[in-house]
Amino acid sequence: MKTFTLTILIFLQSLVCFAQRDPSREILIFFKEGVTLITKPVNGKLVKTATIKSNELKTKLQKAGIEESMLEIAMPRFKQADT
Repeated sequence: MKTFTLTILIFLQSLVCFAQRDPSREILIFFKEGVTLITKPVNGKLVKTATIKSNELKTKLQKAGIEESMLEIAMPRFKQADT
């Protein structure tokens, strides 16, 4: 029984470790133009997502290995007027 409990605890701990984000592999970019926010339903909740409108920007990001699906909104309540 002790072995089973220990195995379960190690498994749960490993899930927590692998779920962590690696901020050293992230960059924060503010797009002034070419990207727009859209709100769409995901699992019954409205979620803001970024969509690249500019074909030129999309091409440059793809050359850098960045796909639109990789974009996340870092500050969803950000307003340019607040700066």
